[in-house]
Amino acid sequence: MKNLYLDTNVIISYLRKNDIFNDLSNKIMNYNNFERIGSTLTILEISSVISKQFDNIEINEAKIKNWDNLSIVEKKLLVIYYFTTKIPVKFYFTSNNEKFYIKDQDLSINVDFSKAIRIAPFFNLRTIDNLQLSSALNIRDIKNIHLDYFVTTDEVILDNAKEIQKLTHVTIIHSEKLIEIEKI
Repeated sequence: MKNLYLDTNVIISYLRKNDIFNDLSNKIMNYNNFERIGSTLTILEISSVISKQFDNIEINEAKIKNWDNLSIVEKKLLVIYYFTTKIPVKFYFTSNNEKFYIKDQDLSINVDFSKAIRIAPFFNLRTIDNLQLSSALNIRDIKNIHLDYFVTTDEVILDNAKEIQKLTHVTIIHSEKLIEIEKI
């Protein structure tokens, strides 16, 4: 069994039937020899995408009791809950805080944010990508879960893959390459 930390884009591709990476994501999501892992940050990103693109999501409203009586916020929350419970991903939360010193301030911040701050200077990643990488590393380090791959279709992360791998010992891989290597 291989442990995969899935970047949110892989999961969104799985949910979007017309996404260019949907076939790849479906293979990853349905392969029995993969343990698919995400974080609470992943859930947040999925929630944001669903909320922003809510009008484009196909919903069988007839199957949802009292759909017309729900507010737009309630509808979005219901859809977010539905999708996050149906995705074959195990989500982890690292609730630990740690000391973080800035000048003469003694701060206590979530370990994902702390690690993201510490790794940011090494890579040219967006904030959300630093946080995703930090979440993956903390799941590995705090939860003691070996990660075989960090799977993404994000070109910025992939462009930094060699540096990330060198410093973190996490293999960054495109969905397509994973399928090729694992012979799915």
